[in-house]
Amino acid sequence: MGRLTTRAVMMAMALAAAAAVAAAAALVFSQNASLRPDAGAAPRSAAEARPQTSGLAPPDIPPETFAPVFRPCAHCHEIGPGAHHKAGPHLNRLLGRLAGRIAGYPYSPALRDNGLIWDEAVLTRFLQAPAALVPGTRMIFSGLSDEDQIAALIAFLKKAGEAEPAPRGGRS
Repeated sequence: MGRLTTRAVMMAMALAAAAAVAAAAALVFSQNASLRPDAGAAPRSAAEARPQTSGLAPPDIPPETFAPVFRPCAHCHEIGPGAHHKAGPHLNRLLGRLAGRIAGYPYSPALRDNGLIWDEAVLTRFLQAPAALVPGTRMIFSGLSDEDQIAALIAFLKKAGEAEPAPRGGRS
């Protein structure tokens, strides 16, 4: 009986691993349109035009969150009309704002109490090495080294971040 149980457990683990691989492949294909067999084909509907996730993401994530320039940030942040806090705060209206001050997000004391104002120079330094600029930050991101990528991301944050975030009390 013990042998049968071990075999059943091994089969269940193999099925779970196969499901995880299939989910990861679906996520990769959904986020990298050029890898899909139908790459280059025009979307047939507005729903098709929006990148799809595993089906677990809420349907009201702003489409700006899926912009290629924002990919390094999209795991933890949203941006665009109706953006919400995720693992990190939404990034709407970031430039010119005092760091660590959006209501409804539990910032680390290191970020909340440092007195930084997000301008292009500060944001550039933060994007290069968050922990070096703000020791003790909870943001787990090693930084970007490509100056062109940083400049493009800041330009995107300025434009996409002009929108109003979601009202408090919505999805978190």
